[in-house]
Amino acid sequence: MSNIWTGRLKRILPQLVRFACVTTLVLGVKLGIVWSLGPVLNPYVAYFITHLAIFIVSYVLHSKVTFNSALGWKKAGVYLKAVIGIKILDYLIFSVALVYFEINSLVAVLAATALITILRFMFARKALSA
Repeated sequence: MSNIWTGRLKRILPQLVRFACVTTLVLGVKLGIVWSLGPVLNPYVAYFITHLAIFIVSYVLHSKVTFNSALGWKKAGVYLKAVIGIKILDYLIFSVALVYFEINSLVAVLAATALITILRFMFARKALSA
């Protein structure tokens, strides 16, 4: 039984490492957009716009780097279906962090991202693995 888990881990580990690298890069872009839009827009509007941009960046980078998958409109639709719930959950965590905990929007972005990263990997892997 342990050989099954060892073999599975050997297959998934490189993807997990690439996913972590891409996610870190995407988080940097996400923080940069929120930081840029924060002074001129409501934090909720800024984060919504950020998610629209991040969807595209995330789809392209995870497709090409993390999962070595071809880009295409159909695949983008599958990816959107896989991650839309996570995007909504991310937005809700961000909102709760802003309202309930009264924290800075950049810290709220970090909190939301940290809490859902493993879910994002599982859903993205399912959608983008060839």
